[in-house]
Amino acid sequence: MRAAAFLCALFAFQSFAQTFEVATMKLHPPGSPEGTSTTQTGGPGSGDPTRITIVNRTLHRLLIESYSLVGYQLKDPPDLDQIRYDVVAKISSGATAQEVRVMMQNLLIERLQLKVRHESQVVPVYGLLIGKRGPKFKPSSELLDPVKQGMFRSSTGSGSVKLTAVGETIPQLVSALFQQTDHPIMDMTGLTGKYDLTLIFSSRRSNELSATSPDAAADDAPMIFQALQDQLGLKLEGRKMPVDLVIVDSGRKIPVEN
Repeated sequence: MRAAAFLCALFAFQSFAQTFEVATMKLHPPGSPEGTSTTQTGGPGSGDPTRITIVNRTLHRLLIESYSLVGYQLKDPPDLDQIRYDVVAKISSGATAQEVRVMMQNLLIERLQLKVRHESQVVPVYGLLIGKRGPKFKPSSELLDPVKQGMFRSSTGSGSVKLTAVGETIPQLVSALFQQTDHPIMDMTGLTGKYDLTLIFSSRRSNELSATSPDAAADDAPMIFQALQDQLGLKLEGRKMPVDLVIVDSGRKIPVEN
């Protein structure tokens, strides 16, 4: 018991100790020509690994990215997500992408004085399973062109959404389907490879976990549910499972001085 407590304290100390060498966080100027467009340059794996620049990004997205969450795992006050920020930070040489994410967590907590906690809740979810006749898509070619790899989203003339995946995993497909059902989707297929697939479905937008049971979404379910069955040979089943959440209880909108 004491050992577990020590490890938790050590992890917390290490996370706290991971900070940018220098960082500025400012409100993005209102009325800027970017609109809702946001960009990020630099960081580990880029041509400028010791500097990261983020422009016009919401707190919600900054938290999603720094904590490596799927959207439903974050519960934050709506009034904290109406403002956009610019962040410029200098990174220690050799820092990994995971270390930079922890640095960003600490920067957000410090500059916006966020009260963040982790909690596990049992919530209604949809389990993504393989249908009786098996998947209707095939693994990607071993000689995959990196330029062509990715998850591509477009809208059809009828207002439906078309997802085209090249060399992507099933968890990446699940992430792309966020907000298309009234409950989170959990990958339970057991498929671990990379695949090429196309999925066309009627879009649904939702920002919060619904309090209703999965079966109550009869009007929306057939659109995405039927598309997954008919086009990919996958199915969604309503279940209840524990989900790890990051909850922001409070914070400020204007960053403290850099």
